[in-house]
Amino acid sequence: MSLRLLCGPLAAALVPLAAFAGTTLVEENFDNYADTTAMQAVWRPDDGNGFQPLAGPVGLLIPDGNLVLTPPNDNPPGLEGKGVNILSDVNEYVGPAKSLLETLVPTENQAIRLTMDFYDHASGNKRHSVGLRHAKQSGTTVTSANIIELGMWNAADSDPTDPDPANVKEVSTGYAYRVVLFGALGGNLLRSPNWGYFPLNPVLDRPDDADELVNVADIGRGWHRYTATISPTDVTFTLDLFRDGLANTEAVAGVGAAGVDATVTWPIAPATSGGSILPFNSLRFGAPSGVANVANDSVIDNIKLELVDLAVPLEGDFNGDQRVDDADFAAWQTAFGAGKTGADLLAWQRNYGAGASGNLAAAPVPEPAAAALALAGLAAAGARRRR
Repeated sequence: MSLRLLCGPLAAALVPLAAFAGTTLVEENFDNYADTTAMQAVWRPDDGNGFQPLAGPVGLLIPDGNLVLTPPNDNPPGLEGKGVNILSDVNEYVGPAKSLLETLVPTENQAIRLTMDFYDHASGNKRHSVGLRHAKQSGTTVTSANIIELGMWNAADSDPTDPDPANVKEVSTGYAYRVVLFGALGGNLLRSPNWGYFPLNPVLDRPDDADELVNVADIGRGWHRYTATISPTDVTFTLDLFRDGLANTEAVAGVGAAGVDATVTWPIAPATSGGSILPFNSLRFGAPSGVANVANDSVIDNIKLELVDLAVPLEGDFNGDQRVDDADFAAWQTAFGAGKTGADLLAWQRNYGAGASGNLAAAPVPEPAAAALALAGLAAAGARRRR
């Protein structure tokens, strides 16, 4: 576990978090836990309703050669250090930064960003996620609002933009996000996206299968990186299929220009109480809302909860995601000669890596040399990389 907190005295006083935009609240890679018991002291086993279960197959720290899992995800390929195998029920964060979550709200100047890595073995159905919500307990009753979840889901759902929920269904492709119990809808939303599916490039669909969808059977086993960025007016979800910083735009998965594979934004306002946004005080992973799904386990790693400064623009952030990375280089290429210049490329190189954490390239930053005159060479060297 790698955990960074705001200053101790300020945290104890619960100073409004807006003053600390750009701060990492929780950064969890599970590496420092000796065993599952140590992990569960920070991520409390929960039945999904706010109460610890008497027994249940909750998250298990891995690698662990003593585990007998079906499928055997006790040490999946590509695992970075340690992770958690999630089965059923929920593990809720109760670590040192828990008190800070009691005032965690998005503002005009800051957004909340949740990032996580998810290993899918591409076999069987799953209902597993990492989520953030407002949860309030009164006696034996827990109420929830502003629910955001990222992960895998295995059922069709109503298209939130169709007037008749019976007309159009969002067919499950596996890679899912959820937005429910928010205060208001906006834009073309007619109902909350209870479960929605990321739109992926059709070129990734196998030509000889029986559908025209890009689903887990097309992509196969691997690690995926999800993010949710929450502002007072909208929620943006992204999916990087191979957590490699590439948008997979060719028939060979894992090949493409810099960027994520899918982005979805919904204009939803968080629920409020007394005119104030309810805090996102519950960070969790497991079966969404405690839905049982024991047979098909998954692995999660690298959970990060941070505040993203929306008020101060970053030089080189051409796509507006509050980070300077390879996706901005691709955006610069697209706009070169139509608003972007060689000076913008120099700003990108100077600030490469700034802002919220993201999927930075493993290769060195391309040298701009003669800036705009080097566009052709930069396009060939930087825009297309293999995993």
